[in-house]
Amino acid sequence: MTLSNETKNKMAAYHSGPFEDLTIQEALTIIAVYAAQMDPKKCEDDVKRIVATAERFPEFVAKKESIFSFVNKFINSMQAIDSQKAVEIAANGLTTELRKTAFKLAAEVALPDKVLTDKKKSVLDSLESKLSISSEFAQKTIEKFIA
Repeated sequence: MTLSNETKNKMAAYHSGPFEDLTIQEALTIIAVYAAQMDPKKCEDDVKRIVATAERFPEFVAKKESIFSFVNKFINSMQAIDSQKAVEIAANGLTTELRKTAFKLAAEVALPDKVLTDKKKSVLDSLESKLSISSEFAQKTIEKFIA
């Protein structure tokens, strides 16, 4: 039995989602949202912090409103998918240099108070692994934000 084009289109609509065909900005946003480890119900300050941080990175060519949109989109989307899987998908679309940029962004977002708790260390260790960056680079980056 063959599927009709209408049925195929309906099925395709369910398969495409916010984690397909990511732009660099979207991939970086996913990683920042993961690093923030925020409560989706009380995240207004975290969203503002991510947007303000992202605006300083040249990879974010979008305007502030678009960055807000990316952040909100992925906060909501990451509730429906395993956040580790979302980070893997985002990392797969980044070059080695962009993975380093992603880690810098993540460290800055995760350490606004300059305190490296066990939970934050675990999140950053996970990102180090998922982004395939060296331990030396990760440690130097973290030290920069806790000094």
